[in-house]
Amino acid sequence: EGRLESGEESLKLIANTILPFSRDAVVISVDAGSITKEGFRKLKKRMQGNPGDIPVFIEVQTPDGSAILSVAPELWVSHAGKTAIEN
Repeated sequence: EGRLESGEESLKLIANTILPFSRDAVVISVDAGSITKEGFRKLKKRMQGNPGDIPVFIEVQTPDGSAILSVAPELWVSHAGKTAIEN
């Protein structure tokens, strides 16, 4: 959990909770400048089609750095889903 703070010249992601990564976790990297709403919808559909107990994280990359966001547990994936999403 966290919040986003934006100023005139900066954007900050403030974390309230930091979670450890599981060895089985899926980390999906996306470029903030090229990902579309449709791209996120497709990704969500793939996760929903493979429900399970493996945590999913999205790494959003920007020219100024990156942030890793935790996906809600209802979108965590199975081992088969992990393979499908990583490929």
